[in-house]
Amino acid sequence: MSNPSLGIETSVLLKKESTPGTRVALTTGAVHCDLVDESLDYIPVLTDLPVLTGNRQRRATMDFVSHNDGGGSFTIRPRSAQMDQLLELILGKANVGAWEPITDDATDLPQFTVEVNKAGQDKVALVGCKVNTARFTSEENSPLLCELAVIAMSGERNSAQTSFSPTQLDDENPYMHSGLAFSGSSSWLDDGTASGNPEVRSFEFTINNNLEIDVFTNATTRRIIPVGLFTLEGSFVIPYNATTKGFWTDMIAAAKVKFTSTWTDNSGSTLAIDFVVKLDGELPKISGPENQWLTINFHGVADTTDTVAISAENTE
Repeated sequence: MSNPSLGIETSVLLKKESTPGTRVALTTGAVHCDLVDESLDYIPVLTDLPVLTGNRQRRATMDFVSHNDGGGSFTIRPRSAQMDQLLELILGKANVGAWEPITDDATDLPQFTVEVNKAGQDKVALVGCKVNTARFTSEENSPLLCELAVIAMSGERNSAQTSFSPTQLDDENPYMHSGLAFSGSSSWLDDGTASGNPEVRSFEFTINNNLEIDVFTNATTRRIIPVGLFTLEGSFVIPYNATTKGFWTDMIAAAKVKFTSTWTDNSGSTLAIDFVVKLDGELPKISGPENQWLTINFHGVADTTDTVAISAENTE
């Protein structure tokens, strides 16, 4: 028997579709992902119909494909040149150089084609994809990660795909956690230094479009992927001290808190994300003499003054 395939030939490429639901060519303008992991697939779903006539075995003719289901997730280390397209797919709306969530159900999320090469063996194209969730994670000594969970309308198996060279990722480095600046309008977000930039050990947030996944109409593939309520949730870990304890005042007052996280890569490109949130959580539980770190949870909110919970701007 031959050796198993190494995963080093695995690739994921994606691009916004000019006609939603129709596969688009990825030869130019596609996002070539710096892939960490993937679980994308386009699978047949079997329907096993029970019958009264027969014997104790399953009837082959009553076990057949009822529909096809495409989707999954993949984690990438995004680059500055890719961020505008990624933010458009995640949020959907451009507003004076920034990307914001679509706030009504009259405008649909952008759809895109994804091409997946699994270890150089199987190739799958997912068509008419929408982003269900996007989870961004930034941790000490590590690059910024983005995990995208997507739902597809249809797909193709082992069809021709766009060639991909890993050297296409060499022009830019990923955003590192050491390049993260963190500032806000509340005093507890200021560590008292000249920069006013608190020490953030880790920071993560999830954008959720709450797509209605299990919707199949009179077809063997999805014809619509309805959007749900937009939600934003996240947390950050900072030192617990005389300054940061001020978060408790904002939390118990259910005060609106605004802050900005800005990543800068080695070329000087920036990704700046503005948040409007309210806080969740409780005081730390002290269980020893060690240094105390504070985990603060938050969820996005909006009102007539701050009309969106999140706004992202990519500057190259």
